[in-house]
Amino acid sequence: MAFDYFHKSQFLFSQVAVLKDRLNKFTKEAAEVEIKLNKTKETISAADSLVEGLEGEFERWNGEVKAMEGDLKRIPQSALLGAAFLVRRRNLNLFFSINVFENTGNARLWLFYWKI
Repeated sequence: MAFDYFHKSQFLFSQVAVLKDRLNKFTKEAAEVEIKLNKTKETISAADSLVEGLEGEFERWNGEVKAMEGDLKRIPQSALLGAAFLVRRRNLNLFFSINVFENTGNARLWLFYWKI
């Protein structure tokens, strides 16, 4: 009878050892999964901040595109103004010509004055 208890206790000890090994293995795997999860969360957080930054850039670029579209619409007017300036330049002194060319607000007044 003592022999049976000894064998049963040995069997139980071996099963406990196997279960401890499995527990250690699963605990190690769980720790590795947790580390990967934390890295993934950090990556997602960094990606979110990049997307937010790009969203702001997208809005800024759209504003610049709209400004460029407005500039493109003014090209014919600027070309006409430049041509008028070159035609009438010989009748004006150089200082006045440069000021008119640089300041488009006065250039319209200048065109009206010279009836161009």
